[in-house]
Amino acid sequence: MERDVTTLLKEALRLSAHDRAALAEALIASLDEDVDDDTDAAWRSEIERRIAELDSGFVSPIPWHVVRQRLFEGARRRAVRRLRDGLDLHWTPAQSREDLHRR
Repeated sequence: MERDVTTLLKEALRLSAHDRAALAEALIASLDEDVDDDTDAAWRSEIERRIAELDSGFVSPIPWHVVRQRLFEGARRRAVRRLRDGLDLHWTPAQSREDLHRR
């Protein structure tokens, strides 16, 4: 008997944080069937650049709890605005960063 996705998700959520992270990593890796070597190299270069910036002190890391708080505050503001303005049934994704922040 096959388990449905909801059952699998409920079981996965009962795992430890470490095991959930390992499962998430494996699931995401399973989606990468066709690896573009140029994209892979570009990401590797970008990661190395960012590590060098951190190591040199050119940039400072932002603690996760601060990032999370900023994300939730932004999401809350957008949700309140959408509730105030009414549900937009003709919603389309933002075409640019400016459009995204304008919403």
